[in-house]
Amino acid sequence: MRSKKTIQLATITLDLLRNRRRTLTYEQISNDTGLTVSFLQSLGATGDGEHASVSRMQKLYEYLSGKPLFQNDAGNS
Repeated sequence: MRSKKTIQLATITLDLLRNRRRTLTYEQISNDTGLTVSFLQSLGATGDGEHASVSRMQKLYEYLSGKPLFQNDAGNS
């Protein structure tokens, strides 16, 4: 069973993916993040982010939002 925070991450990330600027293609996201186009297509089509790994969702969230998931990742050592 996934935690509430994991489900929230998936929901927010899916919303960012579906509402990204249309000139930002899955291919570009893949090139920039290392996530596969097939993963992005599947996520966008099915919305099944709850079954994606947290690390993939975090990477996609950070890319699309332009900010770290955790504030301590913002360069605070």
